Amino acid sequence: MDEIISSALEEICAKGRDGLAISSLCSNLNLSFEIKRALWTNLLKIPTIQFQVRNLVYDSDDPSIRCFDDAEKLDLVIVAKDRLRDNFLGVYGFSLGVDEKEYRQQRLALERIATARLI
Repeated sequence: MDEIISSALEEICAKGRDGLAISSLCSNLNLSFEIKRALWTNLLKIPTIQFQVRNLVYDSDDPSIRCFDDAEKLDLVIVAKDRLRDNFLGVYGFSLGVDEKEYRQQRLALERIATARLI
């Protein structure tokens, strides 16, 4: 299960700020229904991702998304928070003497590379 969760997080992070619809995630990973449910249960426990539909952000404890089927019907999008995306991109803060503007430019470039990888 750890490998599946890791693959799911990689897919989510690679989509950047736009996130990944739960339906797309599951089709990309080609999983059985039981595994999808188990994956969903585990994703809900990860504090560095958030769940949203349009501009509405759902808490992982929200009853309307706790069930995989309900979340899929909502067309829920899973978005990695900045900290998780930074780790995925290999950006571990800008304490190396890089100013914030340069850090943002580097991060944007890395996000574009990650997104292009999926095309």
